[in-house]
Amino acid sequence: MWCSREALVRSRNLVSIRVLQSVGPAAVLEHAAKFGFKTDSFPKTLSLALGTQLVSPLEIATGFTVFANGGFKVEPYYISRIEDSSGKVLFQAEPKLACQACEQAASYPVLNSEVVATEAAPAEGVAGADAAPAAAATPVQMPRVFGDDAPESLRRLASLQGGIGYLPASRIAPRVLSAQNAWLMNSMMHDVAMRGTARRTTALGRDDLAGKTGTNGERDLWFNGFNGRIVASVWVGYDDERSLGEREEGGTAAVPIWMYYMREALRGVPSSTMPRPGGLIDMKVNALTGTLASPDDPEGVYETFMLENQPRMPEPGEPGYSTGSSDPNQPAEKGSAEPLF
Repeated sequence: MWCSREALVRSRNLVSIRVLQSVGPAAVLEHAAKFGFKTDSFPKTLSLALGTQLVSPLEIATGFTVFANGGFKVEPYYISRIEDSSGKVLFQAEPKLACQACEQAASYPVLNSEVVATEAAPAEGVAGADAAPAAAATPVQMPRVFGDDAPESLRRLASLQGGIGYLPASRIAPRVLSAQNAWLMNSMMHDVAMRGTARRTTALGRDDLAGKTGTNGERDLWFNGFNGRIVASVWVGYDDERSLGEREEGGTAAVPIWMYYMREALRGVPSSTMPRPGGLIDMKVNALTGTLASPDDPEGVYETFMLENQPRMPEPGEPGYSTGSSDPNQPAEKGSAEPLF
């Protein structure tokens, strides 16, 4: 994990190729499809890790939205509302929304709930005064309102929606990435923005930016960056695929354009870092091998892992293996560590 973080920060593609080789192109393509990419035309070889597939800026912005919102796939739309000359609303978009708090709704106590009656619709083919009265009202359960012991995120959502504690199921975007996976990707891409190939973004003076640069030879330069409120993708290139110059990179050509836009888009907008979910643990690992490190390992660094994906023990002969008094089966942990992002 630490090696993957550093490779992403420095844009070292060889590590990406090795990861792809270990899991296989088929698994990567299946996973990419969850983010909205049309993978039928994607290469099924190791070149996939180098970005040789063709995607549009809208597609890649949609994909990065999954990382920004905590793991939900939201669909892009162009028109939010249409009104006529009198102000009457002719069309109102109702997109599915990312809502982490809605996932918690069922596990918190109900402060109050009400049941209201609605009239049943007339039978088909019967209209107006000829319609028979409904035999019984159809009960409709009102959205629940939660008490003070609910988490801040849930109560904040409730206040924004006039006391409603959750969205209707039809308005909740599907989760395609676990909250833990999304947080880890945010953490890694935050490092890209803070000290990696996109470190120019630090000039904006924010602590909630993350993203990834991309360079496809000298023809396509990218930067896809975000915080918890907005995702923006920048592509620089020629339609006829001419070279942009041998010294041009995503960090030099695309990042400044992204910064020009985001400086205004985020002006006055408060920081929106992603809350760290449960199911993660910080552990000390050997920087050379990625195996668990003893407390006195000079090559030890702390990294965050999912509980189900903890690093393995070092084997005899590997860096960090200890035969002394320090028990390698008791790795150093930081249970109360500050989040990395």
